[in-house]
Amino acid sequence: MDGVKNTGIVLFSLGIGVILLYVFYHYIAGFIGADMPLVIKAGLLAMFFGLVIVMVQLVFERIGDSKKEKKSLKD
Repeated sequence: MDGVKNTGIVLFSLGIGVILLYVFYHYIAGFIGADMPLVIKAGLLAMFFGLVIVMVQLVFERIGDSKKEKKSLKD
């Protein structure tokens, strides 16, 4: 049953990721055409990618902590 739950979570996450990428693509497409200084565009893009990196790192840390918790409960 655990495999089915994990598959559902992965599919749900992929669906959300696809939707977010689609929205992000259209946002960036409109953003690039805007009359905004290049420095501001670069700064906002760096902030976005920094946020993505931090969020991905937090997910991996949580996965690692979950494995440690399961291991300590078995002992």
